[in-house]
Parts: sequence; structure tokens; C-alpha cells
Amino acid sequence: VAASGHHLFASLTEGVRFAMRDPLLEQHGKRILPARARLVREHERLLNAVERGESDRVADLLADHLEGFYGP
Repeated sequence: VAASGHHLFASLTEGVRFAMRDPLLEQHGKRILPARARLVREHERLLNAVERGESDRVADLLADHLEGFYGP
């Protein structure tokens, strides 16, 4: 991300990574295969939308993804 030259996005990504570190470490080694499969699918959808330049779709997918991870 930093290599892209988009410094704001790089900072945002680093902040998200830092915020997710503890929850991810708590789950490390646990058998959460269905949840992991869901996360992989969500990441693939995000990447596909980014590659197609669908910024509105990316925003919607990212909001859903983060709410699913941090939601109640």
C-alpha cells in the first residue's frame, strides 16, 4: 500500500491493521474455518471491485466487512 504513493490510504491501512491486531491474535490457532472462509470471500470481493474501479461498491463492501468484524 505504501508503495502506491497514496500516503493517506497507507496511513489508514496501518491504523486498521493496528486496530485488528489483538482480535486476530486472539483467534489465531482456533478452528474458525467458516469465519475465515467468509473473510477470504469478502477480501476477494473487495479486491475485484477495486480492480474494476467500482468505488461506490468498494465503499459498500468495506463498510459491510468492517461492521461484520467489529459489529455487535
